[in-house]
Parts: sequence; C-alpha cells; structure tokens
Amino acid sequence: MTGGELTLGAVLARLEEREREIAAQAETTREQITHLTAQLDELGRAADEVRITGKTLLALPDPQPPAPPALKLPDHPAYQQIMAVFAVADHPLRARQVCESMDLETSASNSSGWPTAESWPKPSQDYSPGHGRNRLEFSPDQHAYSRSMVESADASVGVFDPWP
Repeated sequence: MTGGELTLGAVLARLEEREREIAAQAETTREQITHLTAQLDELGRAADEVRITGKTLLALPDPQPPAPPALKLPDHPAYQQIMAVFAVADHPLRARQVCESMDLETSASNSSGWPTAESWPKPSQDYSPGHGRNRLEFSPDQHAYSRSMVESADASVGVFDPWP
C-alpha cells in the first residue's frame, strides 16, 4: 500500500467519527423537535382559550348604557312656584305670563331682556361737521345697558372688551 491509500482501520475510524457526528446532530434535532412540539401545544391551547373567550363574549347580553346622573333641582321656593305655573299651563308661556300668573309686577326688567321702545336712543339734533347725520345719543343708563349686552355676547365668544 502506498501513502495515498487509506487502510481499512483508518476508513473504519472515519466512519465511526462520522456516525458520532450524525448521532449528535440527530439528538440535537430531537431536542429541537421536542421543544417545538411543546411550543405548538402551548399555542394551540392559547388559540382554544381565545376562541372560547370570543364565544363567551358573543353569548353575553348587550351592556346597558349607564344611567344619567339625577338632576339636582333648586330648592328655592321661587323655583317651585315657577314650576307650578308651568305645570298647570296648557300652552307655552312667556316670561310676562309667568309673572302675571305669580301676581308679580310686569316690567321690562323682569319679563324681557330687551329695552322698550320708549328707552331707545333718540336721533341727535347735532348736525355739526364730524358728528354725522344719524348719530344717536345715549343716556348713561342706556349706555350701561348696551355695554352689558355687548359684554355678555363677547364673553360667550371670547371677544375683546372695547370698553376698558
């Protein structure tokens, strides 16, 4: 035999070494299969639980919306009197009619937020240059009333107050 040829013993030694390598790979693969089988079983159980939960939720009745909180009505006697007037009325009432039903004095201050025609500003007689022909004169109480109306409107929309 020459140096390039393998002896029977060397071939058998290489075969045994290869057999051990294959056996080690087979054992590693079996361990991986065991681990993956356990993971697959766990995922199957989780899927079953999700399926059961879905069926359970579908079997439940629809939830009722929460009850609105009870309204807290004023205890003031005037409120009770006003509500009594509305309870006996068979049609919508204006503020003046409510006041009359309660035997209260009716005037613009307690039945309407708008000024009466008598309290409207009068056209100015001042036709001098720079004043304009249609300039209106306001009394101090009319000015205060118009300012309060503008302030309440401005507060509702967040507008700058022109009267500092």
